[in-house]
Amino acid sequence: MKKITIVDVALAAHVSTATVSRVLNGGYPVREKSRQAVLEAIKKLGYVPNLQARELNLRQSTVVGVIVPNLFNMFFAQVFASISQCLERQGYSTLIACSGDDAEQEKKNMELFLARNVRGIINVSPNTHEKPADFYASLSSRLPLVFINSYKKEPHISYVNSDEEAGVRQAMELLFRKGHKKIALLRGACSDSYDIKQDVYCRIMHKHSLKAQVIRIEGGNSMRTIDCAAQEMRHFLIEQPEVTAIFACNDLMAVATLEAARLLGKKVSQELAIIGFDNIVLSRYTSPQLTTVDQKMHGLGKAAVAALLQKIALDNGESTTLTLPTCLLERGTV
Repeated sequence: MKKITIVDVALAAHVSTATVSRVLNGGYPVREKSRQAVLEAIKKLGYVPNLQARELNLRQSTVVGVIVPNLFNMFFAQVFASISQCLERQGYSTLIACSGDDAEQEKKNMELFLARNVRGIINVSPNTHEKPADFYASLSSRLPLVFINSYKKEPHISYVNSDEEAGVRQAMELLFRKGHKKIALLRGACSDSYDIKQDVYCRIMHKHSLKAQVIRIEGGNSMRTIDCAAQEMRHFLIEQPEVTAIFACNDLMAVATLEAARLLGKKVSQELAIIGFDNIVLSRYTSPQLTTVDQKMHGLGKAAVAALLQKIALDNGESTTLTLPTCLLERGTV
């Protein structure tokens, strides 16, 4: 099948290729009669504009790179959906890469996006601790960067965070009100977000002169998260029967704890309280429904796009930090 080109559109519309280009790119004066003729020819021929040619003409990329640890965790899928929708409304498309909770892979993804000449990068829940000191300085000087829920702050990068510290405090205060003192934290291996939650949890337990107990599983966002965490929690609850509450760093691990409790015959809420973090769709369909901290994923994605567009408009010359509130949703597991 012959590929339809801008020349074919111009011939069909009886205009010049320059006129077709002006209609496609916008921002140029074109007679309404000619514009309608071009649009009708595009529709009739099924013409699809060449994105690379358009970018060369505009001398700027219209693609934004988005990095997430994994798409199996619906938190990242929902944040990405918000980012993609907001960018599309502004005329941008997205490239997505999954780091697999691996700091080195995340670094490679950012370098690959740079090589592909993306307009900017949004990195969701990054691993910042294992990067060389000058890595972000070099990268952020070359293109706009926005990080969502990042623990370590670097200059020249914009940050959008949910107030994870407040979310942890809300969850712990609920457990204390319900009389729980033997509270354990369940987290994954590598994530700025897990580090934040563990730091806050440990400080709170220390303040109340209580023993902090941290259960760490590999990953935390992969397809094996629920199975691995359920197995780990089953062993933990057998060995530590005095523990009456589990605070999980995401909803996947909280669902795994529900499964472990079911296998052990523990009555959730009465014998074991469980709180998750994120409020993914799945949390409303567990039995009982999962008590969780709502991170408001759509708001995170929308704010990150706004921060990136601001950096693009200012030629990467200004960085901002925005913290969005969290909300504890009390359901049936506490």
